[in-house]
Amino acid sequence: MPFSKPNQQSTAFIFPSPLDRQKGILRLGQWRCSLSLGRNGVRYAKREGDGATPICDLRPIQLFLRPDKKLFRPSFLLRWRFIRKNQGWCDAINHPSYNRLIKLPFSQSHEELWRADALYDAVIETDWNQCPRRMGYGSAIFIHVQRDDHGPTAGCLAFDKRNLRLILQKLHWIQCFRIQPASRKPKKKRFKV
Repeated sequence: MPFSKPNQQSTAFIFPSPLDRQKGILRLGQWRCSLSLGRNGVRYAKREGDGATPICDLRPIQLFLRPDKKLFRPSFLLRWRFIRKNQGWCDAINHPSYNRLIKLPFSQSHEELWRADALYDAVIETDWNQCPRRMGYGSAIFIHVQRDDHGPTAGCLAFDKRNLRLILQKLHWIQCFRIQPASRKPKKKRFKV
């Protein structure tokens, strides 16, 4: 998705770490926090299953919440719904429901939204590959809860629970999450003896 020109105050900038491609920093005004990126870092040419986070602007579309978890409250300025046990997300490239919410059971490749771990206790769906939807360009890029070990994602953006809760509180003025290209690793200084 091409970069647009949202207001600087309404953009959350995401900078990949030059030391660890699976980590990043979110900057929203003066506020900063760490996050996990895809296991293969960031890239422009995102493809299904590549484990990379796309370099683009991601706009929040809707919020999914677990009804049995009271850790997160809905943002009333963003459309929201409760996650049900029979919901999933299709990532089968050749299926007509590719990159869409589906009902389970589902015979094709998919991801379950009701998980045993806490990763999808709160999920912000973004507009990645939504309109137009292009087969194979990567299904949903979600913003969700980070793993306990702060490990990488399959391409999504993941924050610890405390920071995700703060992001949900700030969603009323975040128009987009702008993922920046990775900078090069800093060069080691060499001293002459």
